Amino acid sequence: MMTGSERVKRALRFEGPDRVPFWWVGDPCDMTTDVARSPSATFTPLPDDELRRRVPGFHGELFQTEWGNIRGKLASRLSTVETVRSAFQSWDELAALRFPDLDAPERYETARARIAQAGNRYRFAWFGSFYFGTLYNIRKMEDLLLDLGLYQDELIAFCERLEPIFFGSLEQWKGAGAEGIMFGNDLGLQDRLLMSPQTWRAIFLPFHRRFYEKAHNLGLDVFMHSCGYIRDIIPDLVDAGLDCLQFDQIGIYDLDDLARTFGGKIAFFCPVDIQAVMPTGDRARIEAAAHELVQKLGAFNGGFLAKDYPQWDAVGVQPEWAAWMRGAFRAAGQSASAAAETVQ
Repeated sequence: MMTGSERVKRALRFEGPDRVPFWWVGDPCDMTTDVARSPSATFTPLPDDELRRRVPGFHGELFQTEWGNIRGKLASRLSTVETVRSAFQSWDELAALRFPDLDAPERYETARARIAQAGNRYRFAWFGSFYFGTLYNIRKMEDLLLDLGLYQDELIAFCERLEPIFFGSLEQWKGAGAEGIMFGNDLGLQDRLLMSPQTWRAIFLPFHRRFYEKAHNLGLDVFMHSCGYIRDIIPDLVDAGLDCLQFDQIGIYDLDDLARTFGGKIAFFCPVDIQAVMPTGDRARIEAAAHELVQKLGAFNGGFLAKDYPQWDAVGVQPEWAAWMRGAFRAAGQSASAAAETVQ
């Protein structure tokens, strides 16, 4: 029997895992969970009264990130956290912006200890937000949308300052014992990118390419999480060297198209769609969707990894429904392996 580490690597490389790898929350699985860098020891957020002075009229929870921006959440179970005051109000302030110490060695000590206890599991770590994801987090959305059209040179300059810090973080993760990292980079709406593909390629693609090259030179696999529809740039991501796409809203894609066009070229790491399928509570539909993901995206001597979702309550999913999904993935993952062995 393969170890979790061997199973994940074979799935990513289309080398015939003995079954579909699993990543569950709070359960034994093939990959480590909850491994991330620690908060900065050098950052002290502003007190609540000062945050409210800077964001007058906001009736909800406010907190400041290590970038200096202020984020807010309304008092609702389904409310999302959004930036309500940008880290800087004008691009003229970029030179004075303090970048966080994302590559400070002490921020990886707790993660190192958790990885040391991983046993035979694949040592998987959360890298954090990526280039666009970082900008998305520290700029108000209306500011960022204007930036994409009016301040492209400034966006590139921001990413250039961030690149050596990201590279340093990769080196820290390698030193901590990680085998793979996943970054967050929400690029899509329900049916399109947040920007044109041409804009994404002009600003962000070169940074993706160099990041993947750096990671691979260190022996790290790279997973990218993105919410929304990003079909137009998947060919660019494949060409740049990305190893795996993590989609929670997999239902907005045509699975036959993904399998036909990208099967055997890039792996997929997904739960059953959290938006349109899981909240239905329809057991037959949930189980059928799990089997379809394995059969279509995992049909390339690997290529599919089954994923849990860490906040089912936030999307209206009962624990029992999530258990149906996990059970279906286990059954489908084992049967897919048996079928592959029969073909061989």
